[in-house]
Amino acid sequence: MTPSGFVIHAVAGPVSASELLTEASWAVHLYEELESKSPQQQAIYSSSLHYAASMVSISNKDRRIHELLSKNPLPRLAQIYPTVFKKILNEPISTAKPRLAQAAARLAYAKTTKRPLLFVLHEQSHQGYYKLPPLNFVTRRMIEEYVVIVMPLREAPALSQITNRPPYEATGRARPLIVAADYNGEPISTFTGWNQPNLNQTLARGWASAIEENPPSLRSLVRVQRVLRPIDPVAAERIKATTIRTREEAKAARKQEPQPKVPAAPNSKLPNAQLALAS
Repeated sequence: MTPSGFVIHAVAGPVSASELLTEASWAVHLYEELESKSPQQQAIYSSSLHYAASMVSISNKDRRIHELLSKNPLPRLAQIYPTVFKKILNEPISTAKPRLAQAAARLAYAKTTKRPLLFVLHEQSHQGYYKLPPLNFVTRRMIEEYVVIVMPLREAPALSQITNRPPYEATGRARPLIVAADYNGEPISTFTGWNQPNLNQTLARGWASAIEENPPSLRSLVRVQRVLRPIDPVAAERIKATTIRTREEAKAARKQEPQPKVPAAPNSKLPNAQLALAS
C-alpha cells in the first residue's frame, strides 16, 4: 500500500519466502516508478504493469490478483479485500467487526474495574440480539456483577485475538458455551447449555474469585455471603475467609497508624503566694 492507503499489489494465500520476496520487490519497484507521475498517470501505469505481469504469472492466484489490479488500479483496501477473500481465496469474510469492537470495549472496562467476565457463546444463526432465557432473581443478581459478552461461537477464534487467550471451546454438544473468566479473560469455570444449577455455581465461583482479588467493604462481603450460601456453600466459605482476612488486615493497619499525641494537662499545683492571691 502507498502511504495514502492505495493498494499497489497483493499476495493471495500462504506462499514461500522466496515468492513473497519476489512479489514484494515487484511492488517496491512499481511504487518507485509511480512517485514521479501524476495521479492519472499512476493509475494508467499501474494498470499496464499489472496486465503485463498477469501474462507471465506463475500461479493462478497470482494471475487473478494482477488481472484484478489491472482492471481496478490503485484501489482503496476496503474496495478490494472482499473480492480477494471471496473470489480468489474462496474464504468467507467475518461480519464480527462490530461485535468485536463492542467486546474489546467491554474487556477494557472489565480490566479497569476488575470485574469478572461472562462469555455467552451461542450458535444462533439469525441476525439480531441474542436473548437470555428467563432467570430467577438470584441468578440475575449475580450476573449484574459481571461484564457480559455475548457472541456467536463461530467467532471464538476472532474473540481470542482480543483476549490474547486460546479460543474458548465447548466440551459438550449443548449450547450456548458459557465461560466465567477473570478480568483478563482467564477462564475460571465453563459449561454448556442453560442448566440453572450449573449456571449459578459458575457465577458464584467466578464472583468469589473476583472478590478474593479485589475485596469490597466488610458490609458488602457479609451481604455476598448471604447471597451465595444457599447456592454454593464452597464459594460462600471463600467469601467468609476473605471477610476474616480483610477484617484482620484492617485491624493491623489501624495499629500501625501513628497515634495522636494527647496534650499534657495544665499544672494545678501553684505556689503558696499565687494560691493566696487567687483566693
